[in-house]
Amino acid sequence: MVDGFNPRRSNRLKHLPKVDYCENKTADGKRKRGALDEEDEYTPSREGTPENQKTPTHAPENQRSPSRRVRRKTAITKDARQRAVDASQNAGACIISGMKDKSVQQCHVLPRATKPDVLTALEWWWDIKELNVDSSHNQVFLRADLHALWDRGDILIMPMPDVTKEYLDTWKDGGRHKVLEFLEDQIHNYCVIPHPDLVAGASPSGNSPIRPGFSYGFDKVNVIQSHAKPRFMILNAAMKFKEDKELWVEALTAFFKRINLEVDASGVVEDTLTLSDLWTVEPPTKAQLSMKNEKEEVTKDESSLPITVHTGEMMTPQRPKALVGPGGLEIDKHSKSRAHKLEGEPCSSNLKSYAARLAPTGSRCLLSLQEDKSIQGCHVVPRRTDIDTCAKVAAWWGIDEFDVDSPFNILLLRADIHCLWDKGHLIFVPEPHIVEDYVARSIVPIEANLSLDEPSQVCNGPIYRYCVVSHRDLPDTEESAAFPRDIKVVGYVESRVPPQFVIYNAGPALSKGAGPADFAMALDAFYKLHKVNYKAINVLRQMKTLCLRWPKSLSDYGSVQPASQDVSFD
Repeated sequence: MVDGFNPRRSNRLKHLPKVDYCENKTADGKRKRGALDEEDEYTPSREGTPENQKTPTHAPENQRSPSRRVRRKTAITKDARQRAVDASQNAGACIISGMKDKSVQQCHVLPRATKPDVLTALEWWWDIKELNVDSSHNQVFLRADLHALWDRGDILIMPMPDVTKEYLDTWKDGGRHKVLEFLEDQIHNYCVIPHPDLVAGASPSGNSPIRPGFSYGFDKVNVIQSHAKPRFMILNAAMKFKEDKELWVEALTAFFKRINLEVDASGVVEDTLTLSDLWTVEPPTKAQLSMKNEKEEVTKDESSLPITVHTGEMMTPQRPKALVGPGGLEIDKHSKSRAHKLEGEPCSSNLKSYAARLAPTGSRCLLSLQEDKSIQGCHVVPRRTDIDTCAKVAAWWGIDEFDVDSPFNILLLRADIHCLWDKGHLIFVPEPHIVEDYVARSIVPIEANLSLDEPSQVCNGPIYRYCVVSHRDLPDTEESAAFPRDIKVVGYVESRVPPQFVIYNAGPALSKGAGPADFAMALDAFYKLHKVNYKAINVLRQMKTLCLRWPKSLSDYGSVQPASQDVSFD
C-alpha cells in the first residue's frame, strides 16, 4: 500500500488562487464544448492574465508589440505562436531536449499573470511604449514535462554571467535606458540548472528511479540557445532566487564548476536580484507624487531633496522596494470561480491522491516511474464527455451512473506523455482476450467493488494489464539523447482503471488517419516480443468497433436487459 500523492510544493505558489481559463459556459455554469477543447497549451493553475489595457502609441512598428496587454483568460493567438516559431533557432523544437513533437509547448518566460503595475514599471525603465507578454521575445519552447518543472521552480534557465553583468552596469546609474538597443542579438546562450531534488530523483540511486528510456540527463546539457531575450530570463530567474537563494547558489556553483567557468555564483545571484529590483521599482513619476505629499507635512531637508537624472525625470535618492509577491514579481490574483469539470484543468490534489492509492505504482508516472512536479492526473474518459454520453456508456458497462471524476478514471502520467496521449499519439491496449470477450457481449459490467463512501479507503479491486503503443508518426529519440522517451522499453503496465475506460479513450485515435493501421506495427512488435498469439490489426479493429458502439443507445442494438447487479461508479 502506498501513501497519498504529496509532491513538494513551491512556496511561492501556495497562496495564489487557481484561475478558470474558460469563459465558454452556459447560463447554469456548465461548460460548453468548443474550440478550447482542442487547445494544446499547458496552462498551470497559478497563471492568469492581466486585464486588457491597450493604450495608443506612436512608436514605429518594429519597436513595439501588437498590444500592450493580453486579453484576460484567452489562449495565445495563432499569429503570436507563429512569430515565436519563426524567430526560434530550431523551428520550435524544445530548447533543452531538442525534441520536436506534439509534447513540445510554447511557454512564457515572464508570466502572463504579471501584474499591470509591474509591466508599467518595466516599460518605463526599459524606455519602451508597450510591453506585450505574448511577444516572441518572451517565449521559449519546452517539452511539456520540462515546462512543468521550469514553471514550478525546479529548473532554472538564465543568461551567461557576463550578460547579466552588462545589463547591471548599464542600469545601475538609476536611469532608464532603451532596452531595444541593448544586446539585441537574434540568438542568446543560456545556462540550464536543475533543482538538486530533481537530480536526486532522476538518479538510479535516488528515491524515485526512472525507468530506462525515460531518464533525465542534465549532466549532458551545458549551454543552450534560444531566441528569447535575456531580460525576460533574468526576471524569471529572480523569482526563483527569491524563493531559496542559498539552494540556487549551491546549484549554480556546481554547474559553473562542471563547465569550467570561474565565476562567483553568489555574485551572479545578487546581480540578478539587483536587476530585478531596479527594473520593477515604482517609476519616478509616482515616487515624485509620494514625495510631494510628504513635503507638505514635514520641513524641507536638503538631504531629502530630489535629484535630477540625465533623463530629465525627477526621482528620489532612495528607491522603494520592488513589487514582489510570495516568490518574486507580483502577479495578478483576480480570478473567476472555477468551472465545473473544466477540460484541460489539472484534477484536484485530493483526486490525484485517491488515484495514487489505487495505482500499483503509487504516485509515480505509470510509464516513466518518475515522481516529481511534472506528474499529472489524467482523465481516461475525457472530462468534456457530456452527461447524455456518460449515461449511455454507463448502460453498456452495467453501472447505475458514471462520474468522470472518479479516481478509477485517473491515470498518473508525466506531462509530456500526457500530451502525446491526449493528442492520440499513444494508446493503451488491454489484453487481447478481454477485447475479444467485450465484442461478443452486449453488456460488459465493471468487475470491481467501486464503492467510495469512505474517500480514504483503498480499493482492492482487480489489477489489469495494458500495453502502451505509439502512433507510427511519433519519432523515436536517439539512444544518446539527454532526455530520451522510449515507449518500446515499457512492456506491460498495471492499473486498476477498468479496460472499458481505456478502450473508450482510444476511440478518437483509432478513428483518425489510417485508423487501427497507424498503431498496428507497434502493437505487432509488442506481441512478438511478449509471445502473444494475436494479430494486432484484429485487436485494434475490435477496439474501434466497441468505441463506435458504446456512445450510442442500447436500443440501437436491440432490446438488451441491464446487468443483474449494477454497480455505482462515482
